[in-house]
Order: sequence, then structure tokens, then C-alpha cells
Amino acid sequence: MTIGEGLEPHLDVKSFRPAGFGRYVVAAFLAVWLAGWLVGEVFALGALVAIVASLIGAFPESLPSSIVGADIVKTSGVTFVILFLLVWLTFWTFGGVAALTHAMRSIAGEDLIALTPSGFEVVRRAGPFRRRLRFDREGIRRIRTRAHDGALMIDAASGTRVLTSYGSRAERGELAAWLNGHLHLPAAGAADAPGMIPRTWEVRTEADVTYIRKSRRRDRVIRAIIASILTGAIAIAWRASLDAATGFNLPAFVLTLLVAAGALLTTWSRREWIVRRGEATLRWSVAVWTWERTFQHAHLYVTHSVDGDSDSHYELVITDARGSRTVHSQMNDSGDVVDVAHWLADRTGFQLSIRA
Repeated sequence: MTIGEGLEPHLDVKSFRPAGFGRYVVAAFLAVWLAGWLVGEVFALGALVAIVASLIGAFPESLPSSIVGADIVKTSGVTFVILFLLVWLTFWTFGGVAALTHAMRSIAGEDLIALTPSGFEVVRRAGPFRRRLRFDREGIRRIRTRAHDGALMIDAASGTRVLTSYGSRAERGELAAWLNGHLHLPAAGAADAPGMIPRTWEVRTEADVTYIRKSRRRDRVIRAIIASILTGAIAIAWRASLDAATGFNLPAFVLTLLVAAGALLTTWSRREWIVRRGEATLRWSVAVWTWERTFQHAHLYVTHSVDGDSDSHYELVITDARGSRTVHSQMNDSGDVVDVAHWLADRTGFQLSIRA
């Protein structure tokens, strides 16, 4: 098989492209959506530029009514409007870029997967654009196909991600076997597959006790800073919206309180599992208040359900005579849920049943 453009010489390379008529339907829908997206992007950006320019005196006092109400810059509520436009434009722009990339890959996409001396690499094409991903053998735990759609997945030290969803389910299954064979990886679903905690979680061990949390300290700090900045911005916007003409703005005040409460919970709440042999304790604390629930002689279950949109939901549940709690859940992929289940069963000695 020939080596794809942009790849260095490898032992072997396989190419997968999107197939089926459905991709043209998706591309056509996205093309219509992107036309509307462009109109919204231009309108919001024009409104933001016009308001800011008017505030600094770059425009005449009267703004074109087709862009934004001319009276908006004469009121103290302009701060709230600017904040809203900035947030909306940020998400709208990211959404448009993602939609454009997906449309291009639906029509002119390709995934090249090639062996290298140290592992393998993937080159993803979207028309003229390319992105290269490299995976070293030492950091790869397993390669498998996802149950609900057959997408080719990799579980690695850097996390779980989709390698490709192109080609048929059978072709992706053959590719998984090909990679597992060349890289000498254990077969997916092996009974003795070791469990592990996802790399995004925080793990701390003291003697025979292990503490696990679903987010690392750095991520929690970043989240708290963002929440605090957002709270401050909304509070300033609420304060600026108060004037003699409108008086007290109750909806803006309630929104400020809700965002502030969320920021406090993000900053000061703590939820973790304390794991030792024969015992697992869920601890939830907010500031000086603490609540604990200990499970002994418990059973672990991995369950699978499908909702009305055909999305698969996987859930790890721990249960004893007093009740049950969810340890971890995930949509459309069981990888992390099963890994945590095996890890927890190994650390506690609890019986594990996988119903997925």
C-alpha cells in the first residue's frame, strides 16, 4: 500500500475515508447552517465594534439602527450588552469552526494510520488541512472498537480518544486487530485487563489508603478563577444597569446571586472517594461542613442503558445493604468506566459485575 502524503517512511500505512450517502446530507445541512452562522457572526461582531467605537467617540452619536439600538450606548446597561456579546461571540466562533471542519471532513476527509518504529501515528485530513497525532508503544494500553458505533478507540497514558470513525465497522475491527498484533497489545476486553484511574483524575496515596477525585488541583484552580472572573463581570454589569430611570433590576440581581453561588461551590466544595481494602468512603465537603458515606461488603456494577436519542450511557454503581451511589458515568464509551471499576475492585476486594 502506498504511503500517504505528509507521512515519513513507515512499515505500513492504511487509509480510511468517509463513506455512504449520508455524509453528503450532513455536509449540505452544515453548509446551510454555516451560511446562517456567518450572518450571525458578522452581525454580532458589527454590533460589538459599533458600540465600543461609539463609546470611545470614533462614531457619531447616532448609530445605524440596523446594527444596534442607538440608545444603548446612552444607558449604563451597555456594560452588560458588551459582556453578553463577547461571551456569545466566543462560543459562536468555536461552534462555526467545528462545523466547518466537520463539513470538510465529510466531503474530503481522510485518516491515514501508519506504523512507526516506536508505535504508530495518525494523519487526519480535512481538505488541504492536516493534523498529525503520534502514539508511542510505551504509553498505549489497548486499542479497541467502541460498542455503540464501532469507532476505533485508543486507551493511552495521554487519555482515551477516537482514532477514526471512517470505513466500515468490519474494517475498523480488522484495523484494531492489525495494530494490536503489530504492537503486541492485549486483546480488547481481556478478562485480566488491568484497571486504572483516568489521567484527568487526582490520585493520592497515603500508606494503605488512596484518595481519588475526578479533577486535578490545577483544573480546580482554573475553574475557580474563571468562575470568580465571570461572577465579578456579571456583578459589575448588574451594578452598571442600575440607574434612576429603571431602578432596582431584580432579574439581573438574581442572576448575579446564582452565578456567585456557583462560584463559591466551585471554589470551596470537595468530593472524593477514600479507598482501602474492604472499604470505600464517599466524602463531600463544603468549607467546614463534611458528609461521609462508607460502603463495606459492597458490590460493584457496570450498567449500560440507551436513551431515546440512541445514546449509550455507562455507569459504575457501588451498592450495599444501605443503598447505592454512582462512582463514575460516561456517555457512548465504556472505557473509563470499566477501567475505574477494575481498579476499584482490585483495591477494595469488592465483587464486580459488568452488565454492559
